[in-house]
Amino acid sequence: MRRKGYKKFFVILLSFMFIFSSVAMAYADTFYVGKVGFDMDRMLNDDAYKAKFMEYYAAHTGDGVIVEMAGMTFDVDAYMNAPEGTSMADFAAANPTAPPAGAVIWDGTGEPGVPAVNKDALNAKIDEAKAKVEAEYTADSWTAMQTALTAAEAVAADANATQAGVDAAATTLDEAITALVVKPVVDKAALNAKIAEAEALVEAEYTADSWTAMQTALTAAKAVAANAEATQAEVDGAVTDLDAAVTALVKKLAVESVSAITDTTTVTPVADGVRVDAALKATFSEEVAAATINADTVKLFKVEGNVPVLASTIKLSTDKKSVTFTPSIKLTKSTQYKMVFDATIASEASAEKTLGEAKDFTFATNKVAVVAKYTANNDTTSITQNYGVPSTAANQGVGAQFDAFIDATTVNVTNVKLYNNTDKKYIPIAPSIATGTNDTVRVEWLENLDASAQGKSFTVTMNNLKTATGDDVMPVTFNFVSNSTV
Repeated sequence: MRRKGYKKFFVILLSFMFIFSSVAMAYADTFYVGKVGFDMDRMLNDDAYKAKFMEYYAAHTGDGVIVEMAGMTFDVDAYMNAPEGTSMADFAAANPTAPPAGAVIWDGTGEPGVPAVNKDALNAKIDEAKAKVEAEYTADSWTAMQTALTAAEAVAADANATQAGVDAAATTLDEAITALVVKPVVDKAALNAKIAEAEALVEAEYTADSWTAMQTALTAAKAVAANAEATQAEVDGAVTDLDAAVTALVKKLAVESVSAITDTTTVTPVADGVRVDAALKATFSEEVAAATINADTVKLFKVEGNVPVLASTIKLSTDKKSVTFTPSIKLTKSTQYKMVFDATIASEASAEKTLGEAKDFTFATNKVAVVAKYTANNDTTSITQNYGVPSTAANQGVGAQFDAFIDATTVNVTNVKLYNNTDKKYIPIAPSIATGTNDTVRVEWLENLDASAQGKSFTVTMNNLKTATGDDVMPVTFNFVSNSTV
């Protein structure tokens, strides 16, 4: 456009601005400088908008200007070169012109002709990144994505960011999201089970060195179990190491059990219980060294008063896994005893492996009690005299001797019975405590049996008897056969 034309154009522009400032516009009036449109109404009412238009036009005079106003659309450059006196209406009618294709009317934000920066895609990608869960991805890939996310958020918050910068940030963040590496599923069930197994073990049962080694493996296993980044190989390795350490644990020498061995053939009934010949047997967890078993390392005491009970013999078994302590006195049923094993008792396999500390075991009364036994009074003279031959009641019966005084109230026809096995019938009896004794139950029948009873089998049963001190008596059953021998 020529300079005089430029001036003429502004004269026209100012004229129209004056006209339209006083007359309500019925049209959408726009000046297009190239492909950038400026709203005439904004220019009339917004000085800043108008100033931006003037500034933009001055810098883009070569882009061409098309005016759309008052229902007319014409090319200003062409109109400036029209013959003098040509009206705009006539020119527009003769030279119809359309607004520039793809033109955008400036909305007053940013700079005219500079497209607005669209951050929708970037913000959507930021939201996608923030929705990810750190625990699901490997550390390195997560860190890389977080770095891209931080940069993208900075661009999204930058009012001066260009579209190119926004698009680049969105692309970088998208690539970082795509590059996230999902953690493989690591199965820690076996590791956790092995840890639980190790934690359930009791330190006192194992040697110090083997326990320390196991604890080291346990600590390492726990660290792997707690590590969210642990690989399956690391988990499996921890299981193997801990299992090996548990397997390698060395048990301390231990006394596993102590029991009473009683000799029921040598008993002495007393009013408050029974005294018996008894030995005590201690069983160890493994073979023990014979040199460490003696009267100084294996001892017996009465609990009350801690009175020592001397040993008659202390004998190590052939397999070296048990020791029998035979007291020099009879033990009393109503008395508690304890065995004490010295810490120096050692394993046969290693002198370094000992009990480690003194052990003692206390026995309740029933630990050394002797169960009731019986001795049948099978005096054939007294028995046969009662078969087919009238006899005095004193000879009509058999007896059972026990190792403790018997409660006479429990000796009755309900608890004591005599059965004829041959004829399949019970024989009437009168059970009682034998005269002059406290430990013998006499079974006396109440009818004389004839010679036909000879050679027949009989069974005596005694159930639910009690000792004088209230203990249960073992059920008794014994048989005898009648005969005619006198």
